[in-house]
Amino acid sequence: MELCQTFLFNKKFLKNKSMRILLFISLLVFFSCTAKNTKVQTEYLQQDTVQTNNIEKVIHNDTNFVSVFLNIDYKGSIDVFDKPNGKIIKSLKNDFEGEDFVMFDLLHKNDSMFFVISYYSTSDSIIAKGWIHKSKYISIYTRANDAVNRPLILYKYPNNTSQIVAKDMEYNIDMYEVIDFEGRWLKIKAKINGKIYEGWIPPEMQCSNVYTTCT
Repeated sequence: MELCQTFLFNKKFLKNKSMRILLFISLLVFFSCTAKNTKVQTEYLQQDTVQTNNIEKVIHNDTNFVSVFLNIDYKGSIDVFDKPNGKIIKSLKNDFEGEDFVMFDLLHKNDSMFFVISYYSTSDSIIAKGWIHKSKYISIYTRANDAVNRPLILYKYPNNTSQIVAKDMEYNIDMYEVIDFEGRWLKIKAKINGKIYEGWIPPEMQCSNVYTTCT
């Protein structure tokens, strides 16, 4: 703000057309980025959650963000932060006794973290909203249950016209590590024929149901 005031009340600056244009562009970029980040983190929370009997629930629909889960064999915890590398607001663990597992809707990301809404697999009641570190324990199943007609295909980029990185012709029920997302596409790490590959899978190949194979 002080910088803007300095510019606006400097007569020499105001007479310099190129500097006025530079200031305008800089301010436009700043406010656009601020608005975009605010929209990404709040629009979904406002439109796709509902308050029922003082319990906030997630509403899932066709335009929803991609859903993943905490590895169902993982007995440790995962921390949720109020902002990237900020303060821990919640530590989440799977409930093995109740066979209830932590789910995440992925809303936003940076280089090392995901911004999520988290809830349990047997309920849509929200247990935390915030940032989690990308981790090998963030998982997904796939619908690749037919090695001939529906194999697991990993793409180089998040579209099905891009180069194929690998194709798994063997049926398996493995959990795959989620390492990135773009829209509703997921980038996963998979072991195929003894070799580790990283690639993108489309929404129709994802299965976030921890109790079934989505068949």
